[in-house]
Parts: sequence; structure tokens; C-alpha cells
Amino acid sequence: MDSESKRVRNVAIRIVSERTEQENAMLGTMMDESLESGNVIDYLDMLEEERAAEPDGEITERERLETISAGLLEESGTTVCLRYDETELTGMEGSSVMIAFDTRTPGLVSMLRTGAVRTALTFEAGRRHLCAYDTPYAGFSIGVFTLRVDNCLLSEGKLILEYMIEVRGAVAERNLLTLTVQDRAEACDDAEGDGVGGQEGAEDGDT
Repeated sequence: MDSESKRVRNVAIRIVSERTEQENAMLGTMMDESLESGNVIDYLDMLEEERAAEPDGEITERERLETISAGLLEESGTTVCLRYDETELTGMEGSSVMIAFDTRTPGLVSMLRTGAVRTALTFEAGRRHLCAYDTPYAGFSIGVFTLRVDNCLLSEGKLILEYMIEVRGAVAERNLLTLTVQDRAEACDDAEGDGVGGQEGAEDGDT
């Protein structure tokens, strides 16, 4: 790859993660049949039926976390990579994250996390991907069903991923991840103007 075609920017990344933990809502073979046939509408209808059938207590926990990290936004040909380190607030301090996609297929996004917890996740709206999740204790596979990919990272500095995590056919949690990227120099100027001194947000306990 010609080095002149590679562009690297120092950026500040605002990361807002909203997580809704679910009880074990077993979807059984109907879920697998719907996904294998590519019938996403049936799958989403099935999820709504599960919620209606168990209105009390299905959602066990809601969590919203906002942090700001320094990172790098790299463009090399048609490949775009966003790299940053996890903070202590996420519980994964020491881990590094790389989010990548091809500008020809911006709706297909991969996320690799390295460190004590290692993950390799794939996001594609309306599709379910089997992904790897490794911890210091054990490694296992999880299902990632993506509801939405809004990828305007290069044009507007924003990437939104909405997805569900499934473990053994059960919907374990629903996630909404919003990343907003800004050149670090501009972010520092904005922070000084707003009187913001720190780089990290705080967990919202009022959700």
C-alpha cells in the first residue's frame, strides 16, 4: 500500500453505551429457522411476542455509560480503522479496541478487542453473526444480531450500532453504541470553552 494513500488522525472519541439486560428469553428453533431463511421480519415479530408474553420482569437491568478516549482514525485506501483504549470506567482497562470497515461496504462493521477480554464481533443490519468472546476463564461463541448500523464516521464523525447479544439461543442483552469522533485539537478547544477538565464521562445511575 502506498504510504501517501494512508491518512492518520489523532482524535477524541465520545463513546456512549446503553445496555438493557434481559432475562433468558428462549426463542428456540423458531428463531434459528427465521434467521436461516433470512426472514428478519419474522424474527423481530417474535421478539415483540416474547416481550408481550412476559411484560413483568423481562428487563432486569438498564445501564448507560459515557466515556471519552483518545484514539486514532486511520484511512488506508478503502479501509478505515478507528483505534482506542478502554478506560477504567468500562471495567476493561488495559484492553484496546479496533473498529474497521471498508468504504465500499460501510454497513458491514467489525470490532476487535484485545486484552484480558478478547472479542471479535461483526455487525451487519438485519443479519446474525456467530462471534468469538474470550475471557481469562473460558472462551465461547455468542450470537450478534444487528438491528441498525448508521455509519457516517467519515462524513459526520458518527457511528451508531444497535444490536442484540444472544447466548445459547437466549437474548441476553440489547445494546446501543454511539461513537462520535472529533479531531483532538478541536475537542480540546471545545472542552476549554465549555469548562470541561476531564476526559472521561460518568456512569448514569438515573436510567
